[in-house]
Amino acid sequence: MPDEPILILSGDPGVADLFRSTLEAEGLAHHFAATPDEAIARMRTDRPPVAVLDDGFANGVLLRLVGDLREIDPALSVICCVGERDAARALEACRAGACDFLTKPLDAGKILFRLQIALGRRRLSLYEASYRMALESRVNERTRELWDKQEKIRNQILNTISALVTALQAKHDYTGEHSRRVADVAIALARALELPDSEIRSIERAALFHDIGKIGIRDTILNKPGLLTPDEYEHVKMHPLIAEQILAPIEDFAGLLDVVKHEHERYDGSGYPSGLKGENIPLGARIIAIADTYDALISDRSYRKGCPSAAAVAEIRRCAGTQFDPGLVDVFTRVILGLDADEKAAERRFQNGGEQAPIQVIPQPAASPGARWITH
Repeated sequence: MPDEPILILSGDPGVADLFRSTLEAEGLAHHFAATPDEAIARMRTDRPPVAVLDDGFANGVLLRLVGDLREIDPALSVICCVGERDAARALEACRAGACDFLTKPLDAGKILFRLQIALGRRRLSLYEASYRMALESRVNERTRELWDKQEKIRNQILNTISALVTALQAKHDYTGEHSRRVADVAIALARALELPDSEIRSIERAALFHDIGKIGIRDTILNKPGLLTPDEYEHVKMHPLIAEQILAPIEDFAGLLDVVKHEHERYDGSGYPSGLKGENIPLGARIIAIADTYDALISDRSYRKGCPSAAAVAEIRRCAGTQFDPGLVDVFTRVILGLDADEKAAERRFQNGGEQAPIQVIPQPAASPGARWITH
């Protein structure tokens, strides 16, 4: 039997006396309350395992009291005492949270039997609560272990991809610097479009890895100074699919795959690898396609000099509607013209004896460690 006192609420002296004599005969600690408010106060201070509520109050008081007491202690076992013909009220009390009921007239044997059942329910409820807490703790611990392992695997994959990027840069210097510059221009264009920061970061990542598939392209083709043969061009067209295969195992890169895969689609549907057309091409891919082409045009290569920024912009504008999204080309033009104007103004200040001319102009977001600036 419990050490905590059993709570008895009754305004009937005869019922109270019967409970007192029955519990004292069994050596059971108990406290009496004469009103619902007193019962609630006892509940908060004594934390009884069982509360016996005598239904001698106005309609609805008993049902509210059952809820109030169990709100204080959800494991509390509540027994309601009702008249012999008040089965409906007993059922209402059980729906409100009572675990059992006693019908009058009462006797000691009936009281003790119901109390034993109520105490058993209380012990079971506490055991279940303890078991749930232990189970939740174990599940949380196991989840943390799995998360740590998953994070370790993710880092290993990221390190592998970083090694591939390093290897690609080692055999093809242009690709490494080119990807960073493409990312810079793509970020500037995405910001001009007022895209959310999360989407801008995703586009930046896609731009940095958009050429990773070239690790699977033969060096002789990547570094060929002249035009590619049809077979060589078909081989080069495989690099977006190779990039998709490399990045696919990383859950964090799931949102990048379509952008990386479709960066070489054309707005008129004549691109590769899927022949997507217009706005069916992911927005990030349409942005990177412009940034990629722009940097390719202005950059020096082993077999040609890069063209001026204005000429590169003119060429991209010429291809608006066929190769590129015309709406994005308009925004890109304003972005590049603004950047070129900033550079020229800075150069004039430098030539006139002002501050040192900065090498600039596209700043990186905080999410880009090791960010650099680019010149046109």
